[in-house]
Amino acid sequence: MTSKSVTIVVLSISLWAVSCSEDEQDPDTGADTDTDTDSDTDTDTDADSDTDTDTDSDSDSDSDSDADSDTDTDSDADSDTDTDSDSDTDTDADSDTDTDSDTDADSDTDTDSDTDTDSDTDTDSDTDTDSDTDSDADTDTDTDSDTDTDSDTDTDTDADTDTDADTDSDSDTDADTDTDSDTDTDADTDSDTDTDPDTEECEFIVDVPFIDLELDITLGGLPVICSDTDEGSIYLVDVLTDDTFNLGETCNGTVSAYPKTIRIVPGTYDVYYRSVDKDTVWPYNDWAKVLSEEPITASGPLVVDIPFVDLQLDLTLGDEPVICSDTDEGSIYLVDVLTNDTFNLGETCNGTVSAYPKSLRIVPGLYDIYYRSVDKATVWPYNDWAKVLSEEPITTSGPLVVDIPFVDLELDITLGDEPVICSDTDEGSIYLVDVLTNDTFNLGETCNGTVSAYPKTLRIVPGTYDIYYRSVDKATVWPYNDWAKVLAEEPITTSGPLVVDVPYIDLELDITLGSQPVICSDTDEGSIYLVDVLTNDTFNLGETCNGTVSAYPKSLRVVPGTYDIYYRSVDKATVWPYNDWAKILADQPITASGPLVVDVPFVDLEVDITLGSQPVICSDTDEGSIYLVDGVTDDTFNLGETCNGTNSAYPKTLRVVPGTYDVYYRSVDKLTVWPYNDWAKILADEPILVSGSVVVDVPFTDLCLDITLGDLPVICSDIDEGSISLVDVVTDDTFSLGETCNGTNSAYPKILRVVPGTYDVYYRSVDKDTVWPYNDWAYLDQIEAH
Repeated sequence: MTSKSVTIVVLSISLWAVSCSEDEQDPDTGADTDTDTDSDTDTDTDADSDTDTDTDSDSDSDSDSDADSDTDTDSDADSDTDTDSDSDTDTDADSDTDTDSDTDADSDTDTDSDTDTDSDTDTDSDTDTDSDTDSDADTDTDTDSDTDTDSDTDTDTDADTDTDADTDSDSDTDADTDTDSDTDTDADTDSDTDTDPDTEECEFIVDVPFIDLELDITLGGLPVICSDTDEGSIYLVDVLTDDTFNLGETCNGTVSAYPKTIRIVPGTYDVYYRSVDKDTVWPYNDWAKVLSEEPITASGPLVVDIPFVDLQLDLTLGDEPVICSDTDEGSIYLVDVLTNDTFNLGETCNGTVSAYPKSLRIVPGLYDIYYRSVDKATVWPYNDWAKVLSEEPITTSGPLVVDIPFVDLELDITLGDEPVICSDTDEGSIYLVDVLTNDTFNLGETCNGTVSAYPKTLRIVPGTYDIYYRSVDKATVWPYNDWAKVLAEEPITTSGPLVVDVPYIDLELDITLGSQPVICSDTDEGSIYLVDVLTNDTFNLGETCNGTVSAYPKSLRVVPGTYDIYYRSVDKATVWPYNDWAKILADQPITASGPLVVDVPFVDLEVDITLGSQPVICSDTDEGSIYLVDGVTDDTFNLGETCNGTNSAYPKTLRVVPGTYDVYYRSVDKLTVWPYNDWAKILADEPILVSGSVVVDVPFTDLCLDITLGDLPVICSDIDEGSISLVDVVTDDTFSLGETCNGTNSAYPKILRVVPGTYDVYYRSVDKDTVWPYNDWAYLDQIEAH
């Protein structure tokens, strides 16, 4: 019996020693204060006081000052009061009640001999195989404290009452050599499993909190009515973060999908209803707020009612009954003036007959009513977003008649105050824009083949309009502009004629590169754009090269105006700058025909990069890319990826337009070497005005992140998970750290390399199921990653 227990103790010691041998030198000041009174003074009253009259004076001389001086560097000295002190009060003291009692004037042959394989040689000597170098000392407050449940009082459940029966005559041949010498193969097993094992926790533990919302819905205060083709869906919107997510459709076939329990992140929410099928039972609305600022902060029930009124809508056209044909109609929309809920009530016609009057179920509210053209023909107006009724209260069931007014505009156009010149491949188009509602619609192209499409009569809703011209073909006759205002705030309120002129000048444009003649190749060029400073009319004047020769000088017809001139890279090679939107000339008046030379300036930037101030480490599947952003024009362009296969792509020379730039880093592969960020500013306001060199360092910190779910370990399945994202509070850099689960196991804790910063942490649902919350952008926490 004794030998078996010894074997088990020794085995547990061995395992413990292996688990603790590494860096469980237990800095763990966990120090195992180890009250482990297994100081091991091991006075071992098993001295073997062993009343075992083997008093055994054995103080346990066991020199074992067993204090156990206990080299037990554990300093566990084993100060290890290890209540085993090893005073070894070892009630084995060997009081060894040892059923032997052990008065046994220590006749106590003690078959235990008190070799007491405990034997108290205490090889723990206390070298304590633990040794416990455990700088832990084992002060190891180590929950163990190390009062060491052992405690090593060594009451030593062995006590050593040594039910061990310590048949123990206790002659204690041990005399108290007490091979217990305090080897204590108990060796301060020190239960000291070091529950602490010194595993270091992640610096950041982010919890995904949740409550279980027991949601039910009603329709107009009554139980839900469902069919396969008539239903809606319910959404929650967090009033602080705008986190917007779908709770599911209102029906499962012909039965209500509610009540049901839905797991969400606690918060204050607006509740919205959206139509899935525009039919007779569920309202037509596409974004109706049905509950405002509802605190959903604890698990429990919530009943959401979808209110409705039955609107009996009819319409007229110019105050006359509707006229319809298969190819000439419009449609009607309602727009909630408070929530901007915008939804279609249906087309004006069913074939050749009016689709109205009809009954339409909607959520009560205050609405603007809009008309939109479906076919641009002769009966229904051309408008694409005409407001025909404002702030109409629709709060009770009943009739409403909506009129679509119109005027017949007799429109003609001229080009530079001359009759229109047309060809099949050279034309433009004319647009009207309502100055109040921004209703924007096309009146048609300027030409029908080789003849003008104007004059013509166009039916429109009365209003005040700006008139715009847009190029269809960039050729020689019609101007290059893409959004030129040619007439401003024109009142079109009655039927009648209107002549619109498209003015132009002939710009004789030439370009240079760094004040030198243009150098071209088939795969190295850029393009030139004009931007009207008043209207933002933006259009391309063409590429800089025709193959290996310059495309300039050339004559370009444009609408007169004041323009900024921009350069954009077509091929990121060696001759033309890398920029994608560089302003190279500002506020240039182009108001009369004549020459203009535009220079594309450049500097040669010798750029190198480092990673955490160290040379770049590359692999085929682990890299990022570097961007420059002009702080004034927002010109944003890529300098290329950080790696060429397994080698750094840098240093390299990059040609750029001079300016002051912010430098950004973006992840290409989210792996282990390059940071996860998608838009990290790593250098601000860097003046790049002359050719020279710059070293760009991509800093990083290794963020150890763990997550919990409702403050408990993560629960995973293949089809029930979410994902975690970080958002830089300064730059809005937003990037995903990955999904919460790897199949059925948590993907966390994990080490994630990020650019240092202050980040908000967000959770997003991947699968809307039962375990992970439904939210699509729930704020969780803020962390400092430095």
